[in-house]
Amino acid sequence: MATVAPLLGVALSIHPATMCLEGLLLGGRQLGFLAGAYAANVLVFLTSLYAIARRALGLRYVWAALAAFQLVRVCEFATRVRAVGLLDSLLPAWLRRRAASPATE
Repeated sequence: MATVAPLLGVALSIHPATMCLEGLLLGGRQLGFLAGAYAANVLVFLTSLYAIARRALGLRYVWAALAAFQLVRVCEFATRVRAVGLLDSLLPAWLRRRAASPATE
């Protein structure tokens, strides 16, 4: 269990951020993106689990795959949230203006 605990911690610590970003995407009606992302991610994840099982690599590799799965998802979702501007409406007006103006030096 000691060898699996760090991987378990990584996978589970990324999960809340992934769920928050997924909620933003759902609220932003990015359903086509989510469907495509889920299809691709599940295909890759299940393929990796199959390979892990066929090679009898053990629980450590299963949790490593799950941590990688969560990391990929959080990166995908964060990139999409930023690309479509879903966080812009959550910023206060004064901060939106500041972020939109070019830096002056």
